[in-house]
Amino acid sequence: METISSSLTFLYKFVFTTLWSGGFALGTAAMFFGSIPEMHEMRWQFGTAWVVGTALIWWICVPLKRVELNGTTLIISNYRDEIAVQARDIAQVRQNRLINLRPITLTFKQETPFGKSVTFMPRVSFRLFSEDDIVGRLRSLASSDSEESG
Repeated sequence: METISSSLTFLYKFVFTTLWSGGFALGTAAMFFGSIPEMHEMRWQFGTAWVVGTALIWWICVPLKRVELNGTTLIISNYRDEIAVQARDIAQVRQNRLINLRPITLTFKQETPFGKSVTFMPRVSFRLFSEDDIVGRLRSLASSDSEESG
């Protein structure tokens, strides 16, 4: 069995989101309720940055899943539940190369307990603007597995 998602997934999904959002919230609250007048001038800017930043981080990091590949079977986990999905059930594989985490989204032909698609963060790579190798491997597995079963 090969883990194809990053070992940092848990850190980004739970630790980073909590610390960033909580820390920024405390800092913003201190600006609103603190006694330093210079800070009061920036409180709305910080409040807006906190809301927008938290929304983006939660939109990107919270949905991340841990993904392992066992032959042609994907073992997908949200750290509480785990499901198995055959590679032939993958309809599309796409990677967002503009976001630092370089998330990969797998869209399935049918609904799974985690929904119609899942997103995972691949292992760290130093590629700039090109897809990670695992994207091609998953596409290849999905198409060859479909051809063999069809």
